[in-house]
Amino acid sequence: VEALAVRRRIAGLLGYASVRLGDHLLDDISIVRAADGNVICVYPRRFSASGHPHYVHYPVNKTMADALQEAIVGRLRGLLDGSQPVKEEETT
Repeated sequence: VEALAVRRRIAGLLGYASVRLGDHLLDDISIVRAADGNVICVYPRRFSASGHPHYVHYPVNKTMADALQEAIVGRLRGLLDGSQPVKEEETT
C-alpha cells in the first residue's frame, strides 16, 4: 500500500487507498465500515448511460481480494493507532 488518505468519517467512510501492484496503480479504493461492523474495501466503478455499473478495477479472485484487504485495512489500523508513520504524500 503506497498511500492511504484517511479522511473524516462520513456514513461509514473511513478513508481511501491507493495500491501500487507492480507497474499498476489501483486508485480510489474506498475503505468503509459495513453495517455488520466489519471494515471492507469497495472498488471504484463507473455507470453506463443506462445505469449499469462497471468496475474500474477489482480483484479477480478471493485470494487477491483477501490479500489486498489485509494490506489496506492493516495500513489504516497502523495509521489510526500510530504504530505506522504517515508518509508525506498521505497528508495531501
